[in-house]
Amino acid sequence: MDKIKWGVVLRVTAVLMLIGAIAGLFHIRCFNGLTTRDAMDLGQIAANISEGRGFSTRMIRPMNMAFASPSDVYLPELNRPPLYPYALAGMFRFKAVSAQSVIRTSLVFYFLTVLATFLLGAKLFDWKTGLLASFLFGASAPILQVATAGNEWTMACLWFTLMLICVAGHHKLVEHSPWRALVYTVLAAVLTGALYMTSHVLWIIMLPVAIYFGITGHKRVLNLSIYVVLAALLMCPWAVRNVMRTGCPLLGATAWDAMANTSTLPGDMVYRTTMNGLPRLAVYPIEHFPDIAEKLLDQSNIDIQRLAMLLGVAILPFALVSVLYRFKSHSANAVRGLCYGVVPGLLLSLAVFSVNSDAMIVLAPFASVIASAYFILLLNAKKLHPVYAKGITLCLVLLTLLPTVTTIIWPGTGDITDNANILAAGSFFDRLRATPDTLLFTDAPWTAAWHTRASCAWVPVRDEDVEALDSLGLRMQAVVLTPESEKLPANEIWYALHTTPWWRDYLSSPNKSVEQLAATIGLTSEQAKLIKKNMPRLKRSFKLSETLAGFKSRPTDPIQPDKIQFLIRSEN
Repeated sequence: MDKIKWGVVLRVTAVLMLIGAIAGLFHIRCFNGLTTRDAMDLGQIAANISEGRGFSTRMIRPMNMAFASPSDVYLPELNRPPLYPYALAGMFRFKAVSAQSVIRTSLVFYFLTVLATFLLGAKLFDWKTGLLASFLFGASAPILQVATAGNEWTMACLWFTLMLICVAGHHKLVEHSPWRALVYTVLAAVLTGALYMTSHVLWIIMLPVAIYFGITGHKRVLNLSIYVVLAALLMCPWAVRNVMRTGCPLLGATAWDAMANTSTLPGDMVYRTTMNGLPRLAVYPIEHFPDIAEKLLDQSNIDIQRLAMLLGVAILPFALVSVLYRFKSHSANAVRGLCYGVVPGLLLSLAVFSVNSDAMIVLAPFASVIASAYFILLLNAKKLHPVYAKGITLCLVLLTLLPTVTTIIWPGTGDITDNANILAAGSFFDRLRATPDTLLFTDAPWTAAWHTRASCAWVPVRDEDVEALDSLGLRMQAVVLTPESEKLPANEIWYALHTTPWWRDYLSSPNKSVEQLAATIGLTSEQAKLIKKNMPRLKRSFKLSETLAGFKSRPTDPIQPDKIQFLIRSEN
């Protein structure tokens, strides 16, 4: 028996080492720098922590300035919970403040999740199921792409998988050893708090877990009470901080994401507008219900597609087919029922608050376990010769590995143009060498905040927003426009300034630019006069125009990317 156990240990160790080698190769081959907004934002927050500035941010959202206090030495971060930034800060102190450190932190939680996936499979079924599930999860190219993005979702994935292990352990013990089962109840509550402190929107997972404890076992009332009270106590300090700062206990400033990405406030316009220019949050879903409904449908569809992509062709078919199958393991059925309860609330929460669809990775480990269990069940039912069974399993493994190996050999299969633009903008900000006293306005404040030590404000939407920020001491003197401007609404001045060189010329020298235009396209003097007369009115059609008076393009740097514009206010 001991020999068999050591054999299992050796096999598991070998597979985990193989997954680690695959992840390492994937990272080495595909890493060019941080290219996601969340990773750069989290990185600059963690850098502040490691430098002794506390849980603060250098990315200024105009809307959030309504929550700032004159007593704040540094601008507090109000959109993100602290757990992942503090983990990043720990890595920064151990290594250095760098993009590599951000990715390594994410990979640490990814690898721990791979191990947790094995434990979940072994707990619900057997070690073979756990081993296959951990490999299908850990070697999947889409999973590795999320793991090497540097976001907080690998941490959230770990907490949720560990919570499912606790639920499985509780279900196995609750009938014959209810007092020992309470240990798992306490652990589940701690992990719920960890989920909330990783991403505000994940508080929704608490509801189906509470329902599970409320309907399971003889001491269900005791289990439910311990779970709810302990989870609430762990979440309470941060919720109090949120309500004192923003008035929203669970979500903080994230609550205003409910208005983002709607037809009324497209994209991130809500954060680029000061509070006096926004509708009331409490009544917005009622007054703009069609916009919210359209957003829910569109974002939910994106999230479901993302989950299907994360599961891949090896996991998805077996996970779907097994939906209605009742396993012999009662604990597996109980955990699966809990996950079915989590999915609707999670989809709703992610869609309402416009959360990155990579968050769907939290469901991938359990889907891998269920798919692996059903796959092994089908093989056993066919009573195939062991050679054939191993051959079919090898085919499933190779099917998972194919996209990963292809990506390692030929990296750069993602959005190459967008990543190149982000990296070019980052390179420009690196060369800018802005000091902590500098204030930059930009369409990519997360990139600027990560690559500089300056305070970086999101370009406002209206003249009133510029004036409101000016009254707070945030005077707009320098504006850097990157290809992110092309994602802004076409009726904004920033889009026009970035995409049309003539608008930049007109901004700095109205008369001269019109004369040059007339000479270039052969207009008569009367036509030129007509353009001069109507251009001020056309400029005023933009919500932000008057406060740009005096701005002009900075002389072009010979190594400045063509798609980067640097506007400065002339003091003349």
